[in-house]
Amino acid sequence: MGALGELIVAMGVAACASALACMLVIAARISDVPDAVRKGHRIPTPTSGGIAIGIGTVCGVTLLCVPVLPAWSLTLAPADVTRMAAALAIALVALSIGLIDDIKPLGPRFKFGAFALLSLAAPILVGSADALPIGLGFTLKLGLVVGILGSALWMFTIINTVNFMDGANGLAMGSTAVGLLGLGAVSLTALAPHAAALSFCAGGGLIGFLVWNFPNGKVFAGDSGALFVGALIAVTSLLAIDEGGISPFIPVILFFPLLADVLLTLAWRVRYRSNVLAGHRDHLYQIAIRAGLKHWQVSVLYWVLCFKCALIAFVAAQAPAAAPSTATLDAAGAAAPMTRAFVQGAAGIASLTTFIAFVVLVGVALQVSASVRRFAKARGHDAD
Repeated sequence: MGALGELIVAMGVAACASALACMLVIAARISDVPDAVRKGHRIPTPTSGGIAIGIGTVCGVTLLCVPVLPAWSLTLAPADVTRMAAALAIALVALSIGLIDDIKPLGPRFKFGAFALLSLAAPILVGSADALPIGLGFTLKLGLVVGILGSALWMFTIINTVNFMDGANGLAMGSTAVGLLGLGAVSLTALAPHAAALSFCAGGGLIGFLVWNFPNGKVFAGDSGALFVGALIAVTSLLAIDEGGISPFIPVILFFPLLADVLLTLAWRVRYRSNVLAGHRDHLYQIAIRAGLKHWQVSVLYWVLCFKCALIAFVAAQAPAAAPSTATLDAAGAAAPMTRAFVQGAAGIASLTTFIAFVVLVGVALQVSASVRRFAKARGHDAD
């Protein structure tokens, strides 16, 4: 069958296990009551679909790690399997916190502290990003402490981003499914099989969940789903950076539509002195829904945007993060000074594409956000 075929089988198993587990979640009758202004549904709806996503992901990853699929299991190094298990364990802890919050809401201080501890544990147990390759031979060295803190900030941010964006059927879970499959593809080309395994199996788990969630919302992901998926994105990204040497800008590009909505909305509320901790309906996707678009239309729009970002990230990731070392060039027979300079220069120019893609996306997001808010204000859709 081959390693790629086995990976697809595992993703299919994850999807099927997740879809079946959703029936159990619905039967459990843990409901999300529309008791806050930010919530878009009108009737109590089964929630905690994150349990099903987690079950599907675990089933897929387990299948890849046992000799049932020999070609893929041979690509997994024991030491890195341990790190992969640690990454999955961190995500499952986040799922558990979310499940408790679904059943009986936790206080914001407790959740902040729990997220902070998980965010610090992730780079220590899984790996951290200690350098930012800009291109043309320039790399910003962060060091161990700053790298761990920066990686923890990434995890804290993406967990909250997925949670904040989980307000329309299929929007957050579908968008993250696209992003995770993109991260899986990047990890495969970067020779990071453990990150690829987590990405594709989680993507399969999300696909199985979406069968029940999109477009009619028969079950919600809940905090258990949002926190599990957000944490898994973070730790898988760190694993791909550490194992495959991909640029830290790649994960940001993959999930850019979600990050841009949350961070620009937060900046907008700070600018107009709104309470950033209070529930609200100021996100761009919420404005679009109030303007008349249906939930499924907004969700599909974000899926398309995430797919385009995944294509950009995949192309950009094919450029090396740094120029090859002299030893590497010599071993490859490129010892002549002119040849060495040419290869190193080409690698430096190529690595610049990732940073340029990130900067361009930031510029586009700023323009889109400003245009949407002007549209909303002109038509009276900007009020909570």
